[in-house]
Amino acid sequence: MWLERFLIVVPSLGHKYLPYSWGTYRPRPVELLITASTFAAMCLLYTLFAKFVPIISIWELKVGEQEPHETAHERAARVLGEAHP
Repeated sequence: MWLERFLIVVPSLGHKYLPYSWGTYRPRPVELLITASTFAAMCLLYTLFAKFVPIISIWELKVGEQEPHETAHERAARVLGEAHP
């Protein structure tokens, strides 16, 4: 049974009789332009999405605003245990 399938499949794949398979494929300039414009459009859409859709959600920003702001000098004084002027 395996030999029968082998004899049917392998010789038919060995010779290509269809006329469209005689040459090699080379993309035309229009096809290259369509491919390049697709990549450019995806890059543009990704850039616009990154600009108009915030990476950090709004509620996280509002939570951060409620905490008191501390300068670097105040933080250093607090960590080192020095008195704040």
